[in-house]
Parts: sequence; C-alpha cells; structure tokens
Amino acid sequence: MKESETGFHLTPPPDHAWYFAYGSNMAKSTMERRKFMPQESHSSCLPDFCLSMGLCAMPYVEPGFATIYPRNHDSSATGITAPDVHGVVHLITNSELHRIVISEGGNGHAGMGYQKKQVVVNVLDAEGVVVGTCEAVTFVTPFSIVSEDYWPSKRYLDLCVEGAKQHDVPEDYVKWLASHRCYDPAKTTFGKKVGKFAMLGIACFNVIPVIPVGFLFIRNEWQPPWIVTWWIQGSFTMLRFFHTYGLKHLFGSGINHLDLEIRIV
Repeated sequence: MKESETGFHLTPPPDHAWYFAYGSNMAKSTMERRKFMPQESHSSCLPDFCLSMGLCAMPYVEPGFATIYPRNHDSSATGITAPDVHGVVHLITNSELHRIVISEGGNGHAGMGYQKKQVVVNVLDAEGVVVGTCEAVTFVTPFSIVSEDYWPSKRYLDLCVEGAKQHDVPEDYVKWLASHRCYDPAKTTFGKKVGKFAMLGIACFNVIPVIPVGFLFIRNEWQPPWIVTWWIQGSFTMLRFFHTYGLKHLFGSGINHLDLEIRIV
C-alpha cells in the first residue's frame, strides 16, 4: 500500500490482481458459484465511465446484461444521463482472474464479448468518500452490441443490487441501480411464455448443444477454442434476429415490457 494525493494506493501482492466488478460479480453468491474468493473487497467507483444494462443477450430469458462505456461516448443509445459507475474491487489471484476471463461472454478472445481493460478506480469508505485509488482489471464490450431497448431480467438486476448492498456501495447509487426497468416474469403474458419456449426451442438447435463444450474447457481452466466462442456468439445474434423479425410480432417483446405499457395506455 502506498500513499497518494487522494489517500492510499492499493497495490496487489505478487500473483494477484485487483478486479473491478460492476454487475453480478459484485454478489457473494456469484463469487461462490464461479469459484473465486476475494481476499479483500472494497466499494469503489470508476470515474468517467457509466453503466448500461443493455448488453444484448437472449430475449425472453436473459435479455440484457451489464457493461460500461466512456462518459464521452456520443451515442444516443445511452439514453439518460447516468452517474459514474460504482462497483466492488476484489483482490483475487491471477488464476482466479483467468477463470473469470475465460468464463465471461467472449471467453477472452479479442473482438468477442467482454474485453479486459486496465483502469484506475477510486476506493470508497462506508460514506462513499474517496479514500484511495487502485489499478484494476475490468471488462468492457463493443458499443455495437449495446441497446437500451434490452432490459436486464429481474433475476439479474436483483443479483446486482444484492452485491452492491453487500459491499456498502453508496446508497444513492444502489437506489439508482435498483430503479432500472427489468424484464419481470410477474409481468409475462401467456404470449411471452410461448415466445420463451419458442426461443428455447430454436436455441436447442443452434447454441445449447455447443455450450457444454465451452463449459468443459472452462471447468479445466482452459480457454474455449475460438471456433466455439464464435459459434456461440453467432448463435445468440441469430436468436436476436429471430426475435426482432418474427417472435416479438407473434408473441410480444422478449426484451422489455414497453409493449405492455403501450397496451395499458
């Protein structure tokens, strides 16, 4: 640990790294499931980056996931003005970081899904005051696969909020995070339930048979081959194509509930 102008500067021990989590990896239950156990965890903030819950995923099932983007990004897809992204910085071993990299979407392959990025985060105390800094690894995605029309599932959003609360992320940010609109099974119509089964039926032919192959590599801490990742990523793109040009017109939207709001009005 070194002193800096903003307080202390956290440096990792040999063979360790600081990892900045801003989505479900903030939650202790996710850590246990993914088998990484941080030696330290601190509430933190990444200046000049914002959170989006619109990383396009699988309609009707898990429509959107978390990603981050630079505040100066001039795309209108960002929608509303968002605060600097807050999260949790975890001290983990390099082997644990490797496991996270190969198990995230894209499996660590260049140009696919989540990409590693070195950042400097502000470490916060229980009141949300900056007490130090830390060089950490986080993940970003191409903005071309982000759309605010894609809402996170209620399950995923609840997991993110749970993780933020567990690590004393500032209350104002937690409230902002919890205020995100989500794809809630409680609001699912009969048509959307049918759409979900139709989506899973299509997935049985193009992506579900390949996913266990990726899991086999990840379980042994090997990076899945590029062709496996390419096939999975391409299959999810195809599923979104089927949703956009077919399923949503037959069964209702599988990425948000705006169609229900229009119906109510």
